[in-house]
Amino acid sequence: MGDKADNFYNKGVAAFKQNDFNEALTCYKKTISLNPNHSKAWRNLGFLFEKQKKFDKAINAYHEALKIDLSSDAVCFNLANSYLNKNNLEQAVEYYFKAIEIRPTYVKAWINLGMIYVKQGKLKEALECNKKVNVLEPNFAMAWFNSGLIHEQLDKREEALKCYSKAAELGHERAARKIKDIKIEIDK
Repeated sequence: MGDKADNFYNKGVAAFKQNDFNEALTCYKKTISLNPNHSKAWRNLGFLFEKQKKFDKAINAYHEALKIDLSSDAVCFNLANSYLNKNNLEQAVEYYFKAIEIRPTYVKAWINLGMIYVKQGKLKEALECNKKVNVLEPNFAMAWFNSGLIHEQLDKREEALKCYSKAAELGHERAARKIKDIKIEIDK
């Protein structure tokens, strides 16, 4: 039974890669009917629904995947994304943290968590998330730029300038303009 379920799962993966979402859906559902504990099929079903912007269905599928495999950082991350897309920030934060608990170096989870904190006006928490990203991936220009934006909102222009300078050094397009703007502000 497992081989047959895996065959349908593999067909679903291939169909998804070809953007044949109806076939992928059929294959993932068939996989699950043959093996209800096929966590990857549940995960991919959730991802398929998420791609189709059917976030409630995605959330349900991801929860089914987590019932089977509690240690999947990818499922926690995708579940958080679905909650974020529904603007359910509290649930999104919860599942980004679960993804980070499983894999503390999960840069994308740290970035998205920081974005939520900015939305919530929790700038110090957002800055801590960005600092974590800056340590994990020191050459990630966007994280440096985002840190600059947060420092600027906190009225810490010198710190913002350092972050924007690092972002510019790494090739961020808008950093040079922000550096110029801050220098004008500092010179006033």
